[in-house]
Order: sequence, then structure tokens, then C-alpha cells
Amino acid sequence: MVTNVKCQQPLDYIRENNTKESSIRIMTLLSSKGLDADHVYIIGCNDGNIPGQNKSAYLTDHEHKQEQRRLLFVGVTRAKKTVTISWSRHIPYAESQQNNTASIGISKKNGKTMSKVGLSEFLVSINFNLPS
Repeated sequence: MVTNVKCQQPLDYIRENNTKESSIRIMTLLSSKGLDADHVYIIGCNDGNIPGQNKSAYLTDHEHKQEQRRLLFVGVTRAKKTVTISWSRHIPYAESQQNNTASIGISKKNGKTMSKVGLSEFLVSINFNLPS
């Protein structure tokens, strides 16, 4: 379990560190290109996060989605042994609105308004071994 993470420099610029076997490298999908690891964890694969909102003045929505799909592919193919992909089923409503995470419904959990969120459109056709 990771209990404390300290980032001393912007993540996109971390390319090589002399690391111990027990160390963890945290990076963006873009910065992982050309690197590999035994185990890769890709977190936050909710619809609306991957693919994210197209903020480019130069890419069409289709081109943006294709680029986002390529970035996810880069992340997945960095793994030598295992890939773990995670996503949320519920996130705080305000957070979903602030981050433009696609919501498929609203619910209440412990008195808090939550957005029901779905898996990234890039991953919905994969048959994950999910607990019921």
C-alpha cells in the first residue's frame, strides 16, 4: 500500500531515475512512452477521463479520440508482466462536474450526492474478470 507520495518535479519530465527494485515510478501515459515496468497500474479509466475533453484548436474530435486511444495503448504496452486498470463506479458529484467526467446517473451514498460513472469507451468491449 502506498501511504505517501512526494513529487519533486513535474511528472512529464521524469524519464530516468536510478531506482531500487522496491521503488514506484508515477508518470503520465505520455511520459511512459519508451519505458517499461514489470507491473503497470493505470488508474482513473472512466469515461470522460480517457478520452478526456478535446481542448485542442488543431485536432478534430475524432483525431483527439484516436490520440487518446494511442496513449492508452502506450500505457498498457509498458507492462512486462501485468496490467491493472482501475476506474470508479461512483465519484462525488461536484468532482464529476469539475472534471467533465461523464455521468450515467446520480445517487446518494452516506448522505452525499454521487455521480454514477462508467468505464472508458475504449475499454467497454473488453471482457474483464470482475467480481459480481
